[in-house]
Amino acid sequence: MWIAFAVLVVVAIIAYFVFRQTSVDDISQPVSPIDLDLPNHIPNPPTSYISFDPALLDWTDLALYRLDNKLVLRQHFLASGASGDVYAGIFHNQPVAIKQLHVYTATSVQRFIREISLVAAIHSPHIVRLIGATWTCPQDLNAVMELMEGGDLRAFLAATSRCHVTWTTRLQWATSVCEGLFYLHSMHHMHRDIKSRNLLFQTKNDIDILKVADFGSARDVQDTGGGGTTTTMAGTLRWMAPEMLLFQPYSSAVDVYAFGVVLSEMDTHETPYAQHCKQDGDEMMLIRRVLHDQLRPSFSADVPVWFKFLALRCMAHDPAERPSTSEILHVLLTQQRRLEERDDQVQNWTTTM
Repeated sequence: MWIAFAVLVVVAIIAYFVFRQTSVDDISQPVSPIDLDLPNHIPNPPTSYISFDPALLDWTDLALYRLDNKLVLRQHFLASGASGDVYAGIFHNQPVAIKQLHVYTATSVQRFIREISLVAAIHSPHIVRLIGATWTCPQDLNAVMELMEGGDLRAFLAATSRCHVTWTTRLQWATSVCEGLFYLHSMHHMHRDIKSRNLLFQTKNDIDILKVADFGSARDVQDTGGGGTTTTMAGTLRWMAPEMLLFQPYSSAVDVYAFGVVLSEMDTHETPYAQHCKQDGDEMMLIRRVLHDQLRPSFSADVPVWFKFLALRCMAHDPAERPSTSEILHVLLTQQRRLEERDDQVQNWTTTM
């Protein structure tokens, strides 16, 4: 009985993503290769425009963040995401990132306006900052963000040997991301697409700072009817919580689940479930095993016990059993303090030798 149900769910999920990939006027986030976590560093086909009545749009207070088009200079292509391309640029002689949509329709532009407005209200050093927006008409709306020149976490992990990253560094990464999520949840938002590709590096004073980025799927929980839950699917399959995969009501706990998956990436440097998905079609079997067998990403043999335990708690099947971001922060900061104390003891010992 359960197997038949699981198969139906898997088919529904695959059908959902196929439909989303072919739809250009869906209010939810469209699908691109990045939603299956396939690397995409090539610009998508030229931006397309579909005629619509600008009066259909609700611009809210976006005018408060409008920049002079003449002061924003676009340069080279950086990356392609689920809903748009990102280019390097210059604003007031400062490097910036400029995001544009793949397809401009009334629905996609309205979604983009909502994304820009949401990020504009966020003020956290752990979240990529919005500088403003430019447009001369709805069909050329762009978001101007701070430039994260260090690239994304997934690219870094893929290019770096695990032995070259210390646990002090991993703790700093995890804490920074969790700080961003804690702030986001305190503002009654859920990101809904936390993954290593949406975590970007910025270097300041020779220190790599990891920040939360890409709010194309983000949602205000107050827009869910007051209960803080919704059933709309969003995000990327391997980071999706079971309740989202099952089209059940979900809350910001889906971000905690995805954070747990990211912790496994920080440990192994591998894409989640890499050893289970080496052939085409494995994605469907993976979904079934996540739902039916409670399969979770693997960890290295020498991973600290507390780190693995925390990650598995975050990935609990029941969202009620997952820790809050404040609980996670407490654990991470406690472990950071212990690691610093241990380092101080070692330094004192070597000094007295």
